[in-house]
Amino acid sequence: MSDARPCRYCCDNSACWTQSETRVQTEGWSLPLSLAALCEHELAERERRRLARHLKDARLPAGKTLETFEFEALAA
Repeated sequence: MSDARPCRYCCDNSACWTQSETRVQTEGWSLPLSLAALCEHELAERERRRLARHLKDARLPAGKTLETFEFEALAA
Protein backbone atom coordinates (compact mmCIF):
# COMPACT_ATOMS: atom_id res chain seq x y z
CA MET A 1 0.00 0.00 0.00
CA SER A 2 2.72 2.45 -0.84
CA ASP A 3 0.64 4.28 -3.45
CA ALA A 4 -1.36 7.08 -1.74
CA ARG A 5 -4.07 7.44 -4.36
CA PRO A 6 -7.74 8.18 -3.65
CA CYS A 7 -10.20 5.36 -3.15
CA ARG A 8 -12.03 4.52 -6.32
CA TYR A 9 -15.52 4.68 -4.86
CA CYS A 10 -15.53 5.81 -1.26
CA CYS A 11 -13.93 9.24 -1.06
CA ASP A 12 -12.46 12.08 -3.04
CA ASN A 13 -9.15 12.41 -1.24
CA SER A 14 -6.30 10.15 -0.25
CA ALA A 15 -6.87 10.50 3.49
CA CYS A 16 -8.24 7.00 3.99
CA TRP A 17 -5.37 5.46 2.02
CA THR A 18 -2.78 7.46 3.91
CA GLN A 19 -4.28 6.70 7.32
CA SER A 20 -4.70 3.03 6.48
CA GLU A 21 -1.19 2.72 5.12
CA THR A 22 0.30 4.35 8.20
CA ARG A 23 -1.70 2.17 10.56
CA VAL A 24 -0.90 -1.01 8.64
CA GLN A 25 2.81 -0.28 8.75
CA THR A 26 3.00 0.83 12.38
CA GLU A 27 0.76 -1.90 13.78
CA GLY A 28 1.91 -4.67 11.45
CA TRP A 29 -1.53 -5.62 10.16
CA SER A 30 -1.96 -8.66 7.95
CA LEU A 31 -3.31 -8.28 4.42
CA PRO A 32 -6.79 -9.66 5.31
CA LEU A 33 -7.07 -7.24 8.24
CA SER A 34 -5.95 -4.34 6.05
CA LEU A 35 -8.50 -5.18 3.38
CA ALA A 36 -11.24 -5.62 5.98
CA ALA A 37 -10.50 -2.14 7.37
CA LEU A 38 -10.65 -0.58 3.92
CA CYS A 39 -13.91 -2.41 3.16
CA GLU A 40 -15.38 -1.23 6.46
CA HIS A 41 -14.43 2.34 5.59
CA GLU A 42 -16.00 2.05 2.15
CA LEU A 43 -19.22 0.62 3.58
CA ALA A 44 -19.45 3.48 6.07
CA GLU A 45 -18.88 6.02 3.28
CA ARG A 46 -21.55 4.39 1.12
CA GLU A 47 -24.01 4.52 4.04
CA ARG A 48 -23.18 8.19 4.65
CA ARG A 49 -23.69 9.04 0.97
CA ARG A 50 -26.93 7.01 0.83
CA LEU A 51 -28.38 8.91 3.78
CA ALA A 52 -27.30 12.24 2.30
CA ARG A 53 -28.89 11.31 -1.03
CA HIS A 54 -32.18 10.30 0.63
CA LEU A 55 -32.28 13.52 2.66
CA LYS A 56 -31.69 15.53 -0.51
CA ASP A 57 -34.39 13.60 -2.39
CA ALA A 58 -36.87 14.14 0.46
CA ARG A 59 -36.62 17.94 -0.05
CA LEU A 60 -37.40 18.63 3.58
CA PRO A 61 -37.31 22.26 4.68
CA ALA A 62 -34.08 23.30 6.37
CA GLY A 63 -34.12 22.58 10.10
CA LYS A 64 -36.82 19.90 9.93
CA THR A 65 -35.77 16.95 12.07
CA LEU A 66 -37.48 14.43 14.31
CA GLU A 67 -36.34 16.50 17.27
CA THR A 68 -38.36 19.50 16.01
CA PHE A 69 -41.43 17.48 14.96
CA GLU A 70 -44.60 18.24 16.93
CA PHE A 71 -46.00 14.78 17.71
CA GLU A 72 -48.78 16.33 19.83
CA ALA A 73 -50.29 17.83 16.67
CA LEU A 74 -50.93 14.31 15.35
CA ALA A 75 -52.96 13.28 18.37
CA ALA A 76 -55.46 16.11 17.86
